[in-house]
Amino acid sequence: MSTELRIGSLNLRAMPNPESGQIHRLAKIIAAKECDVVLLQECRRPWLDVVCQTAGMSGVHAHFQDPPLPRRAFSPDGCAIAFRKSFERRRSWRIQPEKFMPKAVHERIPEELPLDFEPMPERLAVRYSGRSVLVELGVDGTSIVVASFHGTPGSGKVGGKEVGEWKPFFPGGVAIELAELEQPFVFGIDANEPLSETLDTVTFHWAEGRSGVERAKALLGRNPIHQGRDLFRQWLTDSGGAAASEELLIATYAPSPDFQRRFDSLWATPEFGLVGFETHLDEVVTAGGDHAMLIADLRLT
Repeated sequence: MSTELRIGSLNLRAMPNPESGQIHRLAKIIAAKECDVVLLQECRRPWLDVVCQTAGMSGVHAHFQDPPLPRRAFSPDGCAIAFRKSFERRRSWRIQPEKFMPKAVHERIPEELPLDFEPMPERLAVRYSGRSVLVELGVDGTSIVVASFHGTPGSGKVGGKEVGEWKPFFPGGVAIELAELEQPFVFGIDANEPLSETLDTVTFHWAEGRSGVERAKALLGRNPIHQGRDLFRQWLTDSGGAAASEELLIATYAPSPDFQRRFDSLWATPEFGLVGFETHLDEVVTAGGDHAMLIADLRLT
């Protein structure tokens, strides 16, 4: 037997200062796509209720997962997941802050630290934790895991300091968490990576040989340490489609004609066959967002 699943991923653009109608317009887009699961990034806590009410779904927000932390510990937005009410939520969690710390990541992905590397602030590890959420769902008697992640840009700041060399510990921590899963999984991510790519290559903002690139590769490279594969890359290959340019497969984030990136992607393990893939950017931008909504039609066998 097989189960058909339609899974979407969307960054809701919580920053800077969205106007009040934006989330309602984006929620209508989500509802119209009739997804079974929607993986959300930059989701303010009250926004998940709007999405769920509009689309008739249940939901989980990273900030409300155990162990509880004061809401002020997190940035205003985090990751969330909405799913069909008919699905059984068996458990949900966020990756704990300590799993993003350099010592923990180094044990699985050893790399020399940069010269003059400073200890990671606990506040940044908490931000990383709030930008990760995983849910184990019961679907037709089978357990699957769906997950949503949002990487902090290296130019972002915490405590007045640029994230900089701490950035790669987010993909490193996420990759390790996924590699330890026993269930089939699908994840959506706004990774703020890669810098450029072709069908056969991926180039990150961290150059080859620079400390941190192996952590990015572990999650988003051509040979990650987890079992997932990049669904759009597969779709483009299978369909014989053309890349947008010599350095870009497709734009999912395009704030200007001179800056276009595929920062958003959907990944799944081999148990999920790929039936179709959609990318909706213009529709989302018109509604007030700034990232494309990705949708993968999958067949779970």
